[in-house]
Amino acid sequence: MSLRLVASFSFLASAWSRTATLAGTPSSEGPRVTVVDPDNGNVTFVGKAVDADGVAVDAFLGIRYADPKMERFAPSELLLGPADADTVDGITDVTDFGFSCPQAHAIRGINSTSTSEDCLYLNVWRPNSTSADPLPVMVWIHGGAHTAGAGSEPIYNGARLAATGNVMVVTLNFRMGAFGFLTTGPNGTGGLNGLLDVITALQWVNHSISSFGGNPAEVTLFGESSGSNYVCLLSVSPLAKGLFKRSIMESGECVSGGFSGSPVSPEYGEMLTKKVLEAANVESVDGLKNLTTEELVEAQASHVLPAMDLLVLPAPPAELFRAGLINPTDMIMGANTFDDGNFAPCEGASEAIVDQAANFEPILRDMFDEETAAAIFQAYSPEDVFNGSTVKAFMQFQGDFQRLCFTRELAAVAASKVDGRVYNYIFGHTQPAVIGCDDDPVVAAFADDPTWAAHGAELFYIFGNLENNGEQLANWSADDVALRREMMTRWANFAKTGNPQAAPSSDSSASVEWAPVPKDSEAAPGEGAVDIPYLFLTGGGGQLVTSNEDKTNQCAPMVRADDVWFVQEDNATARLLSIRYDRGKEATSRASKGKSAAGDSEVPASRKRIGGRQQHLRSQRLWLEESDTSAMLQFPGAASHASKDAGQAGEEL
Repeated sequence: MSLRLVASFSFLASAWSRTATLAGTPSSEGPRVTVVDPDNGNVTFVGKAVDADGVAVDAFLGIRYADPKMERFAPSELLLGPADADTVDGITDVTDFGFSCPQAHAIRGINSTSTSEDCLYLNVWRPNSTSADPLPVMVWIHGGAHTAGAGSEPIYNGARLAATGNVMVVTLNFRMGAFGFLTTGPNGTGGLNGLLDVITALQWVNHSISSFGGNPAEVTLFGESSGSNYVCLLSVSPLAKGLFKRSIMESGECVSGGFSGSPVSPEYGEMLTKKVLEAANVESVDGLKNLTTEELVEAQASHVLPAMDLLVLPAPPAELFRAGLINPTDMIMGANTFDDGNFAPCEGASEAIVDQAANFEPILRDMFDEETAAAIFQAYSPEDVFNGSTVKAFMQFQGDFQRLCFTRELAAVAASKVDGRVYNYIFGHTQPAVIGCDDDPVVAAFADDPTWAAHGAELFYIFGNLENNGEQLANWSADDVALRREMMTRWANFAKTGNPQAAPSSDSSASVEWAPVPKDSEAAPGEGAVDIPYLFLTGGGGQLVTSNEDKTNQCAPMVRADDVWFVQEDNATARLLSIRYDRGKEATSRASKGKSAAGDSEVPASRKRIGGRQQHLRSQRLWLEESDTSAMLQFPGAASHASKDAGQAGEEL
């Protein structure tokens, strides 16, 4: 079930390439803000004050959260104080972003001169106002097809979201590509090291954010595209238990056989590693360690995908969700109306999309069996559903197949398992940033559709960054400004209470109540797709849709055909999963409370970190290798995993 598509990033890359700085950047002599964190050995972090629409915000940029001296391909270790080189007389300047992690693709201002393997930094924005109560914390995981991106990208500037929502915003970097997802040993070892980086960052937040005025008990993890995929994985990883309370998934899931779905199997991860070894002309992982950063970036090409590391994920994510082993108490998840990750206006990718759309039906027959292909083509009929537009039909199918349909299925399953509530949304609003490409054939196809939203389109509204220092990115309307406020308010209120409602205001129709997904919405295997309520976020504001049978009928044949999503539920297997999950959770708790091998007193205060993490991981791997895991290590859909070849690795943003 494979579809090879042109590797391209979304329209966001071109939109942001036309701008340099973002609202929330400081004046040349702006005031600086100091935070003293006693847990970090009384080191003072010196940030800066920035302005977001007249609201003062404190920014602390480029804070290390992991030991920079770790070996390549090793799990990251938590650093609770700056590295020695960062500190002068107990003062650490955090007024500039740290390096981005190595990546092959130039994206949104990131280039080789701004990247380094010393890249595990995070950034904090908080409202510059005194509050008796600690603020809820929103931790962002960027997208980038597992190979690109950074928490410092201008579109993720957290100043406006922090100011509007009265929340603390954290963005972060993590290792990607071969640096973060190369399988280096048995049972998928190394295949999710990038995800372990995010866990390390969450440990830093859990330990240190209170010194910045944040509440470590009210952490919401949110992300988009591959970042949403990681939010999904962390929602069922025992290693992340207790590190966040709520989650928001935007245009990405982790439970299907698609590119943005479940990680590949450990065996397939090993095969991908062999491709990297061949490309680098070395015989072992040790040989890869000796390459320069640039050589490894070149050798990885698009051969690396996240692989199931059985220490991080004791079973395929779909099984963990169905077993109810879910970390967050409340969840938001959704996608966009035309969530095809290959669209990039004015950059040539549209021509390829038009060519593929012309072959929509033959492509379906290559991907699915004849009956399923026919059912999908009928549900997305260019003539009957999209007024003769093959481009619209193909791009909505792509977005639904890659993201929207399985997000709806997962929302129904999670709603039946979590103690809190699960909310679903569909974003459908055309932002003016893409309208300037008059000769782009995809843009032309959607000229009459105000509900067109490509992959990543919602990001402008989640972070509220519609302009740079007062200079408009495009001809934004009053609807854009109102939708921005509504979405920031809903996301922030969800982080505060688990309830994403928004009080009406003079420039917003946010009075519409967003109903949660009912507890009894889950579909039985083979039954078809779910029909759940969702908030449709469009130019006129959020609109509650209680039923959409057309979307259910479109999703049904794809859902039935996915052999990763429809695993066989078995009570004995669920019990084994629960045992494995609890063991991982308890071991992680012990590690986080442990001492370093050298003794905690021997660790300088400026480099204090949670000790024994690598030793803990090694001991757990020995237990894993010696255990009888046959009942738990079945990977349904091996054929689907095997279809994720190198040609797909640049598919999404």
